[in-house]
Amino acid sequence: MREADALFSPLSRAPSLTATIRPHCLSQPPSDRRNNAVAQSLGKEPNPTTCALEYFHKAVPAPAPEGDNFTECHPWKENACCHEATVTTPEAINSAYGSGYLWNRCDGWVDGYKMSDACERFFVQEACMYECSPHAGQYRRYTDGEAAAFAAFSAVEGNPGNPYGAFLATDAVYQGTFDHLGVTYNKSVFFGNGVYGPNSWQMYKMPIKASYCDAFLTACANDYFCGTGDFWECSADYQADIRAKTIADEAAALTAALQNYSSEIQAEVRNVTGITAAGAAAMAQDLAEARGETAAAEQQIAAVEQKYEEEKSKLPDWGIVLIISLCVLLALIFLFVGYIYSLEKAGTPLFAQLPATSTTKPASGAVEMKNVDVHT
Repeated sequence: MREADALFSPLSRAPSLTATIRPHCLSQPPSDRRNNAVAQSLGKEPNPTTCALEYFHKAVPAPAPEGDNFTECHPWKENACCHEATVTTPEAINSAYGSGYLWNRCDGWVDGYKMSDACERFFVQEACMYECSPHAGQYRRYTDGEAAAFAAFSAVEGNPGNPYGAFLATDAVYQGTFDHLGVTYNKSVFFGNGVYGPNSWQMYKMPIKASYCDAFLTACANDYFCGTGDFWECSADYQADIRAKTIADEAAALTAALQNYSSEIQAEVRNVTGITAAGAAAMAQDLAEARGETAAAEQQIAAVEQKYEEEKSKLPDWGIVLIISLCVLLALIFLFVGYIYSLEKAGTPLFAQLPATSTTKPASGAVEMKNVDVHT
């Protein structure tokens, strides 16, 4: 967060602002003429020709006029260090640096609280000044050389100020000197504000008109802000809350993504470390489709087997006719046998006994007809 913000944003239900710095008017349409005069009176360049702040200031050429759609930060329209796309709406300006840098980051975290419009207007003005005013870059806290030296120092030592409060200014890491590009720096300069060391975005001791500060405080007197006077004191807690909320939201999204799948699929997907809701939904769908194809194949096999069994147990038509014919024939046989038995029992058998065969030879003189030719 910018140093200028530290004057306003870390309020905790409106403590008083100590105006130890003097006049600078934030927005004076239609030009920056009064800012030019104040800058000149402070020994600064009255008409800056470069834009010197990260992260959204113009590079080359800078500053320059913007088009007719440049309305949100219109006091700097004719000589802006910001691009129109950066400052299209208050929402765009507020979200440009991420959730940890929102001026209304207490919205929804305190009993449904929402920042008042009166208070937000001042934050929009402050943000327009920071992003668009060519004068803002003249109040850099650190030089380019110090920022580059700190980057080199961090490459060796890491960022000792991260996380917040990890080291004190008296810690050994900030003692002694550090050489970079032929320049010797006292390591104490790398402590910065305890969170950020030398950089190219932080403003310092830019004069702000006392009456403007008072108006800012009055507008935001009933609004909530994190901390009691230092933006960074609650930064770690806020980020921890954001992470916890993100984890909870992701868990809820994961549950919603899996709710229509079987418990077996849910268990298999949840067993994948670090899977997101989107990834879980895709994986569950793949598993369901794969298992659905397997189940369909198994059903087809079962259907074929069942049909085979049915066909195997099913007789053809000719078989049925044969069985019926055999049954009828067998019934007739039983009836015929019964009929014969009844005749036998009644003494009138259907078949009489044949006489015995005679073995007596013919008498002498009898004529034997064997081999007689009747035509002789």
